[in-house]
Amino acid sequence: MLTSKKILTASIFSLIFSSLSIQAQRTLSEDEMIRLRTQHVSSGFLKQVDAMKTIGIECSKSTLQSSLLEGVACRSVVFRKLERNKKVKSKQRLKKKVESAVAALKTAESIAEYSPVVKEPNFATTKTRAHQQTCGVAFDAYDDIRQLKSASLKSYAKELTQNKDFNLFDAACRCAQSTIAIAEGSTLNIEEKSRLQNVITSRKCFLDHDKVYQEKSGQAANFEGNSERFGKSATMNNDTKISGYIKTQELSLKRCRDKVGKTKIKDKKAVEKCVCSASQKWRFPKLDGEGNISYNVNLVPKRVGFDILIGPKGKVKKCGPLTGPLSRR
Repeated sequence: MLTSKKILTASIFSLIFSSLSIQAQRTLSEDEMIRLRTQHVSSGFLKQVDAMKTIGIECSKSTLQSSLLEGVACRSVVFRKLERNKKVKSKQRLKKKVESAVAALKTAESIAEYSPVVKEPNFATTKTRAHQQTCGVAFDAYDDIRQLKSASLKSYAKELTQNKDFNLFDAACRCAQSTIAIAEGSTLNIEEKSRLQNVITSRKCFLDHDKVYQEKSGQAANFEGNSERFGKSATMNNDTKISGYIKTQELSLKRCRDKVGKTKIKDKKAVEKCVCSASQKWRFPKLDGEGNISYNVNLVPKRVGFDILIGPKGKVKKCGPLTGPLSRR
């Protein structure tokens, strides 16, 4: 007989293995937990959710029953609201919270892959918002777990969400990054897209959190055995932090990347002005050392990049020139 822990592990493995084969799906698969949990909500609760403000859809009882994308979007925002109302006070509730996060992540993955032959009006925008809400369930679960006071609950949470098979925070971050990619084909304005980007930036996704923890704990010297070798390790740590942060800023460089051709750059000054304008707004996390740090940003792989000089406070002090094969043509 399967234990509840084994069932959760099986769900996590399903999430991991299904992500290894990404392809367009003609049908939309939704985790059964979400459908069942949202089936019998009251009209009063739907008004509290205010889905029109969140996802741009009026969620009625009939919409909640719909198998179309707008139905999944409504169920996603309702499910997120239901989960937010349930606080973690026991191991059983904690396990349910993680199961809900896994269910949401699996549904988000299906939404990302969903591409029907005939698309509903505003398909890409609805898809983006539905995906954003399901990712939000995972982030909400992570936030609830961080606020735990009980040592036994903290230990159990670590066992469920930070193991060799599954990391809740990393999965939520990848989910948020996927939302940004989906949003590219939507009608969301630049402000809304920036808010999606800010989820990754504000939560410091894709940084090496173990190393950051070691630094804050005064254990940074344990990276290497002596000061000379630590200097090398610190450089590697800075590279990790910088490259991780730049990943979160992909959206700000998209319009610059679009100016680069396959074989040449028509207007190099325009591209350089574009990347420098974008990078001047970046604020890198605290880096090791007290001096300035030079870094080459890869704009288009194997074609063009650009140099930046990062100051001690994380601001870009200098930008340019362009680098790479196309910059010399």
